[in-house]
Amino acid sequence: MITSVSSLCRSYTSLNNAETLLVEQLSGHLQYISDLTRADIFIDVITTNPEEALVVAEANPVTAASLYTQSVVGELAFKKNEPAVFRSFESSEPVWEVKGVTQEGIPVKQSVIPIKGPNKNVIAVLIMEQDISEEIQTEAKVELLSETAEKLTSALLDVANVDEVLPTILQDAVIITNREYTVIYANPQAQQLLQIKPDPVFGYTLMDHIKRLISQNDEKIDDHTINELVVNKRVFMLKHVPFSKGQSLASHIFLLRDVTELRNKEKELMVKAAVIKEIHHRVKNNLYTVVSILELQMRRSHSKKVNKALLSGISRISSMALIHEVLVAEDIHCIDMIALIEKVANLSIQTAAYLSDSVKVNISGDTAYLPSEIATGTAMVLNELIQNAIEHGFKDSRKGIINIEVCVRDQYITITVSDNGCGVPEDFNILNCAGLGLNIVYSMVKEKLGGQIEFSGVTGTTAKFSFPIPEDSQ
Repeated sequence: MITSVSSLCRSYTSLNNAETLLVEQLSGHLQYISDLTRADIFIDVITTNPEEALVVAEANPVTAASLYTQSVVGELAFKKNEPAVFRSFESSEPVWEVKGVTQEGIPVKQSVIPIKGPNKNVIAVLIMEQDISEEIQTEAKVELLSETAEKLTSALLDVANVDEVLPTILQDAVIITNREYTVIYANPQAQQLLQIKPDPVFGYTLMDHIKRLISQNDEKIDDHTINELVVNKRVFMLKHVPFSKGQSLASHIFLLRDVTELRNKEKELMVKAAVIKEIHHRVKNNLYTVVSILELQMRRSHSKKVNKALLSGISRISSMALIHEVLVAEDIHCIDMIALIEKVANLSIQTAAYLSDSVKVNISGDTAYLPSEIATGTAMVLNELIQNAIEHGFKDSRKGIINIEVCVRDQYITITVSDNGCGVPEDFNILNCAGLGLNIVYSMVKEKLGGQIEFSGVTGTTAKFSFPIPEDSQ
């Protein structure tokens, strides 16, 4: 069975290509009209037989019960059953609230709006059908909905980019006003908002707030702007869609979405972020206090072995303090690894003061942002590798170059630390190494970062470690 609008029009009507295209374009927006009016909406076109009309498009409301249990697209409508449809074709005028019978035999009240083509002739009609067997709407309400359907249909025919102007609105409050902001339609969500009592300070109602907000953006009247509106401690995202006829403003559509809970959660997160930063600040200060105590202890010790152990401890604690210092100054969630590596390298060189002028560190590679807990482990690994290069790689010449390269590929980050020092033995295995520093490196890479590390080099040492980047990192 043929169901596409263009195929039905070509097969059963005398519409030309331009007229068929117009009907097809309007059919794509029937769902908006159906949801707004809470009614079944159809487009009928006269067939080659003037006593018959063909249903070429339909939309059933999601906001109310439909009168139909199955699609009627492709079905014929006869003049004896639906007189309003044929009266609108003949008079070229809207026909309101005329009784009719559906293809399924249900008595309905029809409102019919003619659709005119490029040559101003009636090429189709838009039909709104409501059940009158169990009518619960007052006559004034039906008239209002009918008027809304007419206005919205006219707007749809006048606006080129309707898909951008009228988004899916079922979860939003929808208010349609005339140019003077008098409400002519409000869906159930909007009706609840319009009943909010005026604020006790200025006595503004919801519409007063909207008008004040729109008046502040008069220069943007042609834009479909989105603003934030606060009413009685509730926060709404307000989208304003002005419609024009010709060169003058005709009406407004306002879409409001309640984002109060979202804004409250954002405030809670901001407070938590401030608390977390304060904690990092205090931890940083405490760690630096520990460093100061260890430095005092070094000055009082005359044992080179003790001083060496204290210096290693100072370096490790300082690298941890550096992470907390970065977290206080920057985003507490993600840390720029290149910037962090630069700070760790400078700290490591400064700790070995006697080599500060002899060792040069070069940093290159891809930019990567890591969560704070991953960055902490990475910083400790880098500190140990740099300290190891300084202590063992350059112990003879006391001069050298350390290159650090960052490579990001397929959600994995690889960091290579290489030096031009004395290198490592060919049979070197980190698992058999008794040094505390390399044991810390292996433990951090395997357990905290979930990665792998390997060493190589004879004339110089290269340490390469890789680990996965969490999916939520930038």
